[in-house]
Amino acid sequence: MALLLMLLVPIPLMLAGYIVQIVLAIRGYLRAGGFVHTAPNRARLVAAAWATTIGGVLTAFFTVDGGDHEWGSTFMLWTGLASNSAAGDVSTVLAWIAASAWVLGWVWLVVEWILARRSPATGA
Repeated sequence: MALLLMLLVPIPLMLAGYIVQIVLAIRGYLRAGGFVHTAPNRARLVAAAWATTIGGVLTAFFTVDGGDHEWGSTFMLWTGLASNSAAGDVSTVLAWIAASAWVLGWVWLVVEWILARRSPATGA
């Protein structure tokens, strides 16, 4: 039952988050007249977008996973520390830090998006 909850609860939340981020990118960044191009908080919007993107990539890089012969993260494999317990602990902590940056960056991005949409300078 716990495994079922672990699979069924986060996946819809992540899908919803991705959908929001895609809509934000299309409406704000990718259109020529997108509100990000004229928003007074443009620098913060771009920083938030980079924070969530880099956090997501680093989460994937440091997440420890099993394998056929060795286990570890991409970081552990690249540094030659596959199946090393201490390196696994370090990699797990770094994955949690990166995941926190990913989620906080996403929340920051949504808040900045809302502020940009409410700004009179964007014409929204």
